Amino acid sequence: MRLGIKNFFALLLVLVVAAGAWAAVQRHLSLKDNRKVELAIDSRLLLAQSLHDGLNTPEQLEELQEAGCTAVGVRPLTITDLESMGQVTLLDTAEIQRLQMLGLLDGFSGRDGRELPGSGGLFVFTEDRELHKALQAALSPLLRDTVDSRAERNASVFSGGGAVFIPRSFVSAMKDLPLIMPREQMLLWSAAGLKIIPYFYAPPQISPELSEQYWGALASQLENIIEEEDISMGPVAFPSPSFTYPAPEGSAGVFFAEKGLTLGAVEFTAGKALGKLAARLNYRIVRAHQIATAELGQLGEERSSERFLRAVQERSVRLLLLNPFPELDPRGKFPAYLQFVSKVAGDLKKAGFEVGECSPFPFFSVPAGVQALLFAGTAASAAFLVGLFFLGKNKLIPPRGKKKRKLRAAGATETPGTPETFPDTTSPEILGAAGLPGGTPNPPGIFATKSQRLKARLDRQNKRIFIAFSLCLLLTAAALPLFYKIFVPAIATGGEVPLLSRLPSPVFLEKAAALLASLVFPTLGVILFLEPALSRQRKRGYLTETVKGFLCCTLFTTGGALAASGILGDTTYILKIEAFGGVKISQVGPFILLGIFILQQKRGKLWNEITALLNKEVKVKYLLALILAGGVLLVYLVRGGNIPLLPVSEIELTLRRQLELIFIARPRFKEFLIGHPGLFLMAALCPAGVRGAKTLALVLGLLGQISLFNTFMHLHRPVSLSLLGTFYGAALGLLAGLVLFYLAARVYASLSASINTSSKQNN
Repeated sequence: MRLGIKNFFALLLVLVVAAGAWAAVQRHLSLKDNRKVELAIDSRLLLAQSLHDGLNTPEQLEELQEAGCTAVGVRPLTITDLESMGQVTLLDTAEIQRLQMLGLLDGFSGRDGRELPGSGGLFVFTEDRELHKALQAALSPLLRDTVDSRAERNASVFSGGGAVFIPRSFVSAMKDLPLIMPREQMLLWSAAGLKIIPYFYAPPQISPELSEQYWGALASQLENIIEEEDISMGPVAFPSPSFTYPAPEGSAGVFFAEKGLTLGAVEFTAGKALGKLAARLNYRIVRAHQIATAELGQLGEERSSERFLRAVQERSVRLLLLNPFPELDPRGKFPAYLQFVSKVAGDLKKAGFEVGECSPFPFFSVPAGVQALLFAGTAASAAFLVGLFFLGKNKLIPPRGKKKRKLRAAGATETPGTPETFPDTTSPEILGAAGLPGGTPNPPGIFATKSQRLKARLDRQNKRIFIAFSLCLLLTAAALPLFYKIFVPAIATGGEVPLLSRLPSPVFLEKAAALLASLVFPTLGVILFLEPALSRQRKRGYLTETVKGFLCCTLFTTGGALAASGILGDTTYILKIEAFGGVKISQVGPFILLGIFILQQKRGKLWNEITALLNKEVKVKYLLALILAGGVLLVYLVRGGNIPLLPVSEIELTLRRQLELIFIARPRFKEFLIGHPGLFLMAALCPAGVRGAKTLALVLGLLGQISLFNTFMHLHRPVSLSLLGTFYGAALGLLAGLVLFYLAARVYASLSASINTSSKQNN
């Protein structure tokens, strides 16, 4: 039965890894066919050039395109920008009253009893009728619910002559609010062959309650420009640090959907509610990356270009928003900036990308059958791990080689890693002696006691329960994707079903399954491959078995990671609309599971060890070791994730940069510097009987496997880079581990020899 269970789980695991690999190949193909990257220069740099000579000359725009720029990121103009460009004049009510006293503004003399707004404010004058309409359309939605009726009536009187009124309490916020799309410049840039990428920029002064009106005002201007002018449009980018995306049913969301526009989702911005808008747009989304102006000045051209290239290579970014350098930086001037654009474009081409019009990735959803297999395999692996805990490793995994022949002759099994031997009450000899099915009748020289017969029955009952539990869990897990991807859509077409709204969302189940895989596969890999290898503490062949165990464990964890990434293989995860959750749990959970396994292996000795530990005298070295272990655990937790709580040191950043330049797919420090080498370092001390060496070796080995698994949970990263980085990490870690193994063995042998010599001399 044990062999059948093992073969069944092995076959299912092979199918699961194959399904995960198929999903990974589909992701790879979608990324491979999408190699064009859009370079969008910020409009502020071009507008700064046009302050003195009117508009950008055709020669300047041609030079910009030759350098590699393909688009212009158009940031809406503020009222302050319009004033500096001479398109509007700003006068507050006090200034108007002084001008009235001088007889210079007779048109605003308050005829027919009309007066200026008593609360005061700012008038924005313009001679451009179109600009006046645009200002009215942009400001009225934002001020509609906050201005008293008297101020509204008076503002309407004075706005008829080309002026717009802003109440005093809103002047400071509205003057620096991006409001107006520069129509004339957009036409010029588009005619020169550059794509127009509108920036829907939300400054901090816009509250969440007004954000929808603000998006509507910008969308209304953009819609008028598109309908009246022939403009080549690119994605609509949202570069603000934090904001809420337009609602799908709002005016901006409807405009995006009807015009078939693409959204530019900028990395590391805290944009909310992207999922609903993305679904409305059929996931026409391009991942974008920008570097803030102040940070550009600190990084410089070389490192900024490297960062842009990493974003394209590692995170599937296809739109680069090039902000201008700081004003006092000489690289912020137009001629010098062309060199920076050329640098970025050249590095992209060397890496195998094209500079041109970007396009969203084709939508991909993992088929229901493939996802059902992935769910079932993850559930079966979890059930197998549970069986190891409750049934024991020796009852699920049959022995091999000489050990198997010895156990057949003696009718006993040996628990790996412990010196005790336990009778195998399920062997044919004992079952036959007990008169139970599956045994050899009346074997000579074998007699079963009453306790052995009872234990045999209990073991058989536990195995039946385990098999039934595994089958139920497997079938339930396989049915979930089929239910959500086939049955639920079929029912939803007939109308809304209240019961379905109460069920967990499919996204929640996918993340839960991936989280379960992140706990199970690294732990199982260590238990099935590393623990038996480290238990063979014979000098001959010990290192070979350890290397084999490490390689098999790495392959096993990689297969599980491919399965988990297949579960989360939809486009929503590639675009980072959804992300793998429970990162901290996946980092700590496998250690807890490994601890449970180690305690389960202790069996009867556990209570004695706990008692001895409690009665042990507390020494300073124990306290220091405990503090050190707690500090290591704290650093491990706060350094995890994309945005760690503990800042990364400059030394580590420099090392990362050098590794990225050398390998492209940078191996992770937790793998090739800590986990993998530490495993072999502690393994070298196991044959010598150093207390705690095996446990520490398993913990360090598990650390490397956890880091390996989490590499594949960066779902927006190409699978090819994750595989390449895993290979580099395993190769470098194995090389460093072998060096440490030999050094540790030599040093320990020398110390042991010197200690023995000293003891002999003393005697």
